[in-house]
Amino acid sequence: MRVYWRMSSIPELSGLSKKQRTEVLNATRWKHLRHWQFWISGAVFVCVLLLIPLLKPLLPEWPMRVAAGGLLGGIGGILIAQMAVHVKRPYWRALLESSSSSREP
Repeated sequence: MRVYWRMSSIPELSGLSKKQRTEVLNATRWKHLRHWQFWISGAVFVCVLLLIPLLKPLLPEWPMRVAAGGLLGGIGGILIAQMAVHVKRPYWRALLESSSSSREP
């Protein structure tokens, strides 16, 4: 699975202006919540966060615990965001195709 760091790097959204991209994103804002893949990535994220207390004996000083929590939280956040992009791409495609076909004479 490819990682998209910016919304403008997603193929379906790359040719759009920022305003058009925002409209498409707002129109499909909650669509990813219907997919099991998104919920599995959320469950994995929660499991990763639950591992942080288990690391406590290995990381005796608090700065290391904060760093480990930030690292694991960041990885989990990227996982959830990428899964949301993955399941929203068909919705973006369909929305853009329907809007382009309705504009044609």
